[in-house]
Amino acid sequence: MIYWGIFLVVLSFEAGANTDIVIDNTTNVDNELGNVDKDRPQEDLLIVDLNKERDVLHKLIGGKIQYPKGYLPGTSGISILNETIFVLGFISNKKIIPHTKTIQIIKAVTKILRLLKQINHINENHLKWHASLDDIDNSILLPNIGISSDTYFSKGSHTKKDMIKLLCSSLKSTLRKSEYFLIEDLIKCYDDIAHINSVHTKVPSSFKKLMFNLNLNFLVVMILGGGILTPNCKWFAINDFILQDKTAINLYNSMKKAFDKPITPMNILNEKIYLVNDINFIEQILNQSPYVFGVGIYKRLIFKSFMSKNVGISEGKPWYNRRRLNNKVLCFKKPHIYMSHYNNSIRKAIKNNGVPKKYEDFTNIGKNIVSRIVFNVEHAPGYIFEIFVKANNLRSLMDENFKIDDKITLKYLNYLTSNIKNPKKKSLIDLAVKYIDYCPTADACKDEIVYQIPHWIFPTMGSITSVSPRLLLLLANHPEDLEKVIQEIKSIDINNAAEISTLKHLRKCILETLRLNNSVVTLFRTLLKPYSFGKDALKREYRYDKGTQFVMLTNPILRDADKFENPNRFIPSRWDTHLENSYYAIMFGQGLQKCPGKDLAIFVLQSFIVHYLVASNFKLKTKKINIKNIEQMINPCKVTFE
Repeated sequence: MIYWGIFLVVLSFEAGANTDIVIDNTTNVDNELGNVDKDRPQEDLLIVDLNKERDVLHKLIGGKIQYPKGYLPGTSGISILNETIFVLGFISNKKIIPHTKTIQIIKAVTKILRLLKQINHINENHLKWHASLDDIDNSILLPNIGISSDTYFSKGSHTKKDMIKLLCSSLKSTLRKSEYFLIEDLIKCYDDIAHINSVHTKVPSSFKKLMFNLNLNFLVVMILGGGILTPNCKWFAINDFILQDKTAINLYNSMKKAFDKPITPMNILNEKIYLVNDINFIEQILNQSPYVFGVGIYKRLIFKSFMSKNVGISEGKPWYNRRRLNNKVLCFKKPHIYMSHYNNSIRKAIKNNGVPKKYEDFTNIGKNIVSRIVFNVEHAPGYIFEIFVKANNLRSLMDENFKIDDKITLKYLNYLTSNIKNPKKKSLIDLAVKYIDYCPTADACKDEIVYQIPHWIFPTMGSITSVSPRLLLLLANHPEDLEKVIQEIKSIDINNAAEISTLKHLRKCILETLRLNNSVVTLFRTLLKPYSFGKDALKREYRYDKGTQFVMLTNPILRDADKFENPNRFIPSRWDTHLENSYYAIMFGQGLQKCPGKDLAIFVLQSFIVHYLVASNFKLKTKKINIKNIEQMINPCKVTFE
C-alpha cells in the first residue's frame, strides 16, 4: 500500500539524527479540513493498526513521537494523513509548520475520492464499476478513503447524481480561485465525473491521468529524496518501507499503455513537463542537446546552489568550452593518462582501510579514493564532501532562493581555489590548470575550474559508495558471473592498470549493474526554439514551442522489455558494442552530452572490484536476493558483507 500522506509532507523532510517529534496540538489537519471524519459510521472508516507503523517510523526518524496530553491519534483515512504529517512532516526546531498547499491537496484528492465513492453507490451495476477500476494497474490507485453514501449529500428532491453535478461545479469554481496543485487535472477530473453515466461506467481518462500525475510526483519526490548527489540513508529506509515501484518502472509502463502516445503532458512538482517515452523521440532530444534542447528547469535548480557554471547546466559557447575542458581532463573515449596512479591509489586505500563490509566503510574508502583522484592528497577535508550533503536537498527544487550555508561554502571554495593555485601533480585539477585555454584572465580560469570540480567528485564518490556494493551483491548472487570475473582477474597483473581496463566480463557486469540500478533517474530538457518531432505511427504531429519542458525517465527505458530480454534479470553477457551505443543504454547519456567521465568511471569500478576481490581472497558472502526480479533500486546503505 502506498501511504499518500507521506507524499504530501515529504517535500521538506530532512532526516536528522535522533529527533524526537513533539506534536503541537494547535496544528491539526482534521481541524483544517473541517472535521470531515466526524460522525462517520465506523464500518466506513479505513482502519489500520497504527502501532506497528509508529514503531517503524520511530526507527526511521531515530526518535519518538511525543503526543500532547489527551491527544488520541485517529484511525480514519483523513486522520491517518494527519498522523503522517505529524510524524514525517514539516519539522523545524521540533515544531510543526502548517503548509497551505498540503491542506489543499488533501482536500482536493479527498473530494475526488468521495465523488468516486458516491458514483459507486449510485451505480446499479457495482461489479461493472469495480471491474473498470481493476483495469487500472494497482500501482496507480490511491487507497480508497471510506465514505458513507448519504453523509455528504443533503436529502431532498435532488437525486444524488444531480448533487454530484452541483458539487463538481462548486469545486471547479473554488479551484479556479485558488492555487491547487495539479489544478488543470483536478478541474478536468471533476468535470468528467459530473457527466458520468449512472450505469456501465468506465473510469474517466482524466481520473487516470490525475492518478498517474499524483503517483509520478510521489515517486519523483521519494526518489530524489533518496539522494540526488549522494545517498541519504534515512530516505532510502523510508523508500524501502513505502515503495515497491521504486523508480517508476511499473507506473511508466502503465502510462504508456493507458495513453498510447510518445509524449504525454504531466505536472511534476507544479511545473508542466512533457514525459517522453518513445525511443525515437528520445534519440532526437539527446542528439540535439544542448543546442536545441537545453538544460531542464530542475537540473538547473539542483546544480545552481554550488556549481552554477558547470558544464552540466551550460548551453551555447560556454557549454562548448567547458565540455572541451572536461573531455581533456577526464580523457573522454580513451584510457586516462593517470590510470596507473589511480589504480595504485585504490589498491592502497583498500589495503590501509581494510576490505569494506558495510556502507560506512565504502563511504570512508570512497572519500580516500576521491581525494587521490581529484586532489592527489590522502584525505581532503570533510567539508569538501559535506557540501554535497547540504546540496542534496529537495528544497533546492522547491525554493529558488535556496542556498547552502555560507560558512561551509566559503571553506569549500577556499580549498578548491588553493588547489587550483598550487595543483598536485597527477590530480584532475592539475590537468584542468594545464588544459584550460578559453579564459580572458587567470581569475576567470580559476572560476571556471572551481565549478567543474564538483562534477568530478560526487560521481566518483557514487561509484564507490553505491555502484560497487550493488555490483558485489549481484555478483555474489550470480556465482557463474562471479567465477568468470575471478578467472579474468587471475589471468592479469593487477598492478598493471592497462590490463585491468581490458577485463571484458567485469566491464559487462558494471554496465548491467548500472542498467538495473541507475542513479541518474531523470533527464530534464528545455526547448530552446520551436521544434517538431515529426509524426508518430498514427500520423499525429508533435510540435512544441520554445520553453517547453521535457523529461525522460531513465530506469524504465533501461528495463524496456522490447529491447532487453528478461529485463529484470542480471545478464551481463547481453552487452556488446552495438547495445552500449544504442539509445536504450542511457546510463551515461548519449549524443553530444554523453558523460565525459564514462571511461574513467568504469575503470575506477574495475580497479576497485579487482582489488576488493583480491584482498578478500575471492570470497564474497552476503544476503540472498531475488535474482528473477532484481530490485529497482537496491539500498546501498543496507548492503553488507561478511
